[in-house]
Amino acid sequence: MNKNELDVASIFEHFLMFNGDADKTAVALNLDPQDVRQLAIVERWQDKVERWNQVRQGDSQDAQVQINRAVNFVQSHRMRSILDKLVTELSAKDASELVELLTTHNAHGSSFNTRPLTDLVKGLEACQAMTQRALGDTADERPDGNAKGQKGSSIALMVMQAMSAADKLGIDSAAVVKEQLNAPPPAHLPAPA
Repeated sequence: MNKNELDVASIFEHFLMFNGDADKTAVALNLDPQDVRQLAIVERWQDKVERWNQVRQGDSQDAQVQINRAVNFVQSHRMRSILDKLVTELSAKDASELVELLTTHNAHGSSFNTRPLTDLVKGLEACQAMTQRALGDTADERPDGNAKGQKGSSIALMVMQAMSAADKLGIDSAAVVKEQLNAPPPAHLPAPA
């Protein structure tokens, strides 16, 4: 087995989905079960499956929603950070530089095209929508006049914990969330319900 030839993240996702069963994972992915077992040992997947199961105890659907929202928030935060760097770079340019960037030159002449800016705006809107959904801040989930919106608040607190690690580079978004789920809340915040 050459670990570099395998999609280790996908194998782990299946391993987790099959609750640590290497044989079922191998069958699902058409792999040698021994290769999956070896990866599980090297990567310490059984420990991760146990931690995952601990997180899922209680209302597993609610925990899964919270984890999914926290992962989505981390991913959208990272994407928004990338897009913000582009906005910052473009904002530093003067008008003539922007016109030059948005103008294509070819044998038929020149054409000005704002499509890249439109795509950037759409990307920013998508990040905003993702963060709103992750925080439970959509029109359907916002508390009405007298309701407290406990579900959204609980998720928001979990996401706030995940935010503290969202800028970590070199680890995937799910790992960031799992790390933060095991961390105590910041001193100024109550523990999630």
